[in-house]
Amino acid sequence: MSDSKRLKKKLIRELEKADRVQSIVKYTRYKGRSAWEVETEESTKMIWVTYSRFAGDSTAKESPFYGSTWDSINNLRQHHPLYLIFLGTTDEYRWTIPFPDFISRFDIGEKKDGHAWRFNFDHGDNRDVLPEYRGIEPLFEY
Repeated sequence: MSDSKRLKKKLIRELEKADRVQSIVKYTRYKGRSAWEVETEESTKMIWVTYSRFAGDSTAKESPFYGSTWDSINNLRQHHPLYLIFLGTTDEYRWTIPFPDFISRFDIGEKKDGHAWRFNFDHGDNRDVLPEYRGIEPLFEY
């Protein structure tokens, strides 16, 4: 099993066991997307999970997370508030960012065609802002 799949499964198991999570269901409307509906005590939220083996690697020239298309992300946002969860190689490198914060507080790059995005820790102030979103706790704060 790839690191990506293993770490995503680990995250989902952790959420299933969390006291504040009432249910978690794989979102299957868009095949191949790593998206789940998470019902918490406060509300139902949509999470989209992505992985980068470069996250937290001090020897990497950059730490990009390649995103989805903007259309796919906007489709996920239509149903519930969207949270992007970025996974690195260990639990230390895990961040949960509400979508409104993602687009307003971070420098987000786009692929050449402008239809998809990528997130690099070293662009703008990203590395300075990112620690505010460490772990999964931000999922329960809003």
